[in-house]
Amino acid sequence: MRVFGFTLVSLVLGFTIVNAQKLARSANPRALRSSRAARTIGGTLRVRQTTTDTCANLDGQDLVVNAVDYGGLDGVVLCLSGVDAFIDTNAVAQDAAADQGVPDTRAALNDLINASGEVCTYPAGSTPAATADDPCAFTCDNGFTPSPAGDPTMCVCEAPAADCNGVCTTDACPSPGPAPRRRGYTNSLRKRAMCPAGTTACAVYERRGVRSNPVDCVDTDNDLESCGGCINPLDSFSPKGRDCSAIPGAMSFQCKFGVCIVNSCDSGYVRAADNSSCISARRFLQQN
Repeated sequence: MRVFGFTLVSLVLGFTIVNAQKLARSANPRALRSSRAARTIGGTLRVRQTTTDTCANLDGQDLVVNAVDYGGLDGVVLCLSGVDAFIDTNAVAQDAAADQGVPDTRAALNDLINASGEVCTYPAGSTPAATADDPCAFTCDNGFTPSPAGDPTMCVCEAPAADCNGVCTTDACPSPGPAPRRRGYTNSLRKRAMCPAGTTACAVYERRGVRSNPVDCVDTDNDLESCGGCINPLDSFSPKGRDCSAIPGAMSFQCKFGVCIVNSCDSGYVRAADNSSCISARRFLQQN
């Protein structure tokens, strides 16, 4: 990976540090995944397209806080992200909070969820819709459809509809605007010419999140973080890549010929048939 627009000293130092970090992370995929979760690019947080939560069906369980039983949580399906709102609205939780305090009540509910729940992954454009049978269920917004059927992991726009500015519709999509100026197109060509054969010119973010002249020359056929294309595309014509290290539940993974391949999954997950992702073992067994 080469970075242009900096001094020679910065280039050599940056090259050494980046490659040392990549080598260490490749040897320990779990460390790579944890470091990527909070990684910043030039001070700008890289936001994931997916969100996670832990949810559980608590029907039939009692809420016990500091050895005091406050009654059953009948028909309750709850996620960690919703515990505070639950304490504000549920009569059993309100009684416990009034006697034992909100922190202890929150801790007791968190323990119940973690003991019997599962980690849920919600794709971009989805809304959690937990049920007793499937605490990780979700719906898709703006006309998109959960996919694949039976064990959805993403929201897709099915033909004959098309994605029009984030809305799945069969209506005509208005033009996104005027064509890019010739100067911008020429600038992109110049940046691409900076990278050697076999690499792809990808954008770099500065501290304020604005693309600048420097580029990353990435081997998108093999790069774990920009597999198959750039995570930060140079322009609208650049292919969008996939971050293999962000695959939920993946323990060991690789980028081969521009495609993310999962070698093994964390405990509680199994590999998908095409080795492209990890599926919750609990949901897998329910289907089979």
